[in-house]
Amino acid sequence: MNSSEKPAQVVVCKQHGRWHVRCQVLGNREFAKRREAILAAVEAAHSSGKNGRPASVVMVDREDALKLWTYGVDPYPPSMSPAVLDEYDPA
Repeated sequence: MNSSEKPAQVVVCKQHGRWHVRCQVLGNREFAKRREAILAAVEAAHSSGKNGRPASVVMVDREDALKLWTYGVDPYPPSMSPAVLDEYDPA
């Protein structure tokens, strides 16, 4: 990784009832379930890291951003709890 190059971010967010993943590796993809979106985002971040550009998966809601997974820090495949991966839609 070039020292001036920032780690990539893979963003997961929910819009109009669908889960979206946005990143340079995947482009913009849409998923019906949160689990599918998170797993696709982790796969994209892992692929980016293996290709020399570490990446993090960040879930964004209306008020906060939560880092879920980081290449080189967290295990791959992810060992996230079902509460993180399963469908959950805070009010």
